[in-house]
Amino acid sequence: MIYKNLTKMRISLLCAALFLVPLIPLSAYDDSPACFKEFETNFFPYDLLSEALSMSGIGQSQWTLIYQELKGRSGRIVDEIQSQARQMQPNPLDNPFNPEQAEKILLNVLYAEFDDVMRLFSIGVPNPLLIRSTFDYIRSRQARKLKACLESQHTPSFKRKPNLKY
Repeated sequence: MIYKNLTKMRISLLCAALFLVPLIPLSAYDDSPACFKEFETNFFPYDLLSEALSMSGIGQSQWTLIYQELKGRSGRIVDEIQSQARQMQPNPLDNPFNPEQAEKILLNVLYAEFDDVMRLFSIGVPNPLLIRSTFDYIRSRQARKLKACLESQHTPSFKRKPNLKY
């Protein structure tokens, strides 16, 4: 008798589970392109970072330390991007991928981490514009690749309007 009741209960649970599965949204998965994930972890390549730091007058003895600190934070950067995206409705990283919102989150998180690392090494403490201008230089050098990455994922609903000049 107990065996029959357990069997009926298992069948009932299985039926309930099969009924609920279609209710789970199948579109809620990370749809960000591989190139976007690459930017999350490798936005500051050493050659570009050292060029920007040199142009900003930051001593060469600190370049490797800054690079290593930024590289060490790549997991934290990915986690923060995911966290901020999850707080938005809809999540811009989920299907359908929203390149404009994803780019905003990416650049905000990258700047916050860059700012934190620079302050960790006492760079830009009296002049935060130094940090901003150094980051903006790196961002401008990455802009073409980032734009190509994001445009490769555009769906018609997210495409920017063409810049028509009459």
